[in-house]
Amino acid sequence: MSTFRARRAIPSVLNTPTAIRINESTNITNSDAERALTEFIDASDAIAAGLEQSSKNTGLSKNNDSSAVLSQLKRIQRNL
Repeated sequence: MSTFRARRAIPSVLNTPTAIRINESTNITNSDAERALTEFIDASDAIAAGLEQSSKNTGLSKNNDSSAVLSQLKRIQRNL
């Protein structure tokens, strides 16, 4: 007789918890959100391609599989 085991999801950037503490929030316009998102996506693409950009210090690292996250961010960018 076999026992049923629920499959455990492999930890990734999409399903692991992150702790964020918000001290203050302000509303921004869609153009400001798009600008910040564009800078982040461009920096992530440059990091993934191995290009050194000293002016860009944000972005997803190339050490993890961030293609799903990056494609979702690009979808959000297109909607803005």
